[in-house]
Amino acid sequence: MIRYLSGGGDIEIEKYLADRRKIFSFVADFQATKPLWKRVISGFCKSSLKNSVLLFWLGKNFTQENLEELNNFVNKCGLTDNKIIHCFMPTEDRIFSPYLLRNSTHFITTREMISLECMDWLWDTNVKIISALDDKIFDGEPAVSWNKIF
Repeated sequence: MIRYLSGGGDIEIEKYLADRRKIFSFVADFQATKPLWKRVISGFCKSSLKNSVLLFWLGKNFTQENLEELNNFVNKCGLTDNKIIHCFMPTEDRIFSPYLLRNSTHFITTREMISLECMDWLWDTNVKIISALDDKIFDGEPAVSWNKIF
């Protein structure tokens, strides 16, 4: 299930944590020369994770075309019912929610500067930091076909 929310997006993160779900945070890199968002979405959808959540911030320069491409890609990948993607629209003052980020179980970095800002917020937390460039960042995901992503 994909849900679109505006602003910081008040979601029930405490409920997700109480349900022992894995909560992955990611800031999309739509404008990057070699974006990694498709790799993250594909890995998440195809993984063997059960009852997992992806907090997907759209970044500050996303376009309507990016949203359409995202929807088409998620539909193509086949998101199962036991996985949720929360897509957050940025506000004028915030691209991501520090509260939701700090209460995630995992943060997925990219090559973009926003990843460094997010990691500053993650100082002294138990959030596991992983790279979108790594293979098998999600449990049970198939090997990444980088040729199909770029």
